[in-house]
Amino acid sequence: MLQPGALDAGDGEVHSQGLLIATPQGRLLWLSPEAEALMPQAFGWRWRRRAELPAAMRQMLQRLHPCAEGVDAPPHMEWHNASGWFSLRGTRMAAATGAGQAVGIHITRRVARGARLQAALRALGLPQRQHELAYWLARGLPESQIAERMDISANTVVYHRRQLYNRLGVHDRRELLAWLSLRGGGGLASA
Repeated sequence: MLQPGALDAGDGEVHSQGLLIATPQGRLLWLSPEAEALMPQAFGWRWRRRAELPAAMRQMLQRLHPCAEGVDAPPHMEWHNASGWFSLRGTRMAAATGAGQAVGIHITRRVARGARLQAALRALGLPQRQHELAYWLARGLPESQIAERMDISANTVVYHRRQLYNRLGVHDRRELLAWLSLRGGGGLASA
């Protein structure tokens, strides 16, 4: 089910993007391979490459109608579901055939950086405490806050941090972030 929502720009990253071309009435004309993969994630498994767009997208396209009020900015919609945060932006286009108008719809899927980070860390097979420590280090928390969250002393954080860095062959947080980015946590930056 689609749920309205907004992703804090500082806590998410673009995961994938695609483009659809449709008529202003909502009939699908063209679909990029990326958009074809995104549509079921955004609108559920029942959406398949149909001739007609989902109702939510057709409603968005109605705002492109010349008689619609406040058409200064391109219509857009944002929501989230279990697959991530989605953003749709519609733009008028001239149809290649010249027979009528077309609308370009750019679809973007964003995921929370923490979810990508957790996936990268799970792949490492770290012990639970090192996993948790690596998560907070990558999120940019100072050692005093990490100690508080993990309910351990600051000295214990330093000890475990050194153990973690030795295990991964890194020397500091910057290298830890780079190491994690190479292993599937792309776009990770301390918050």
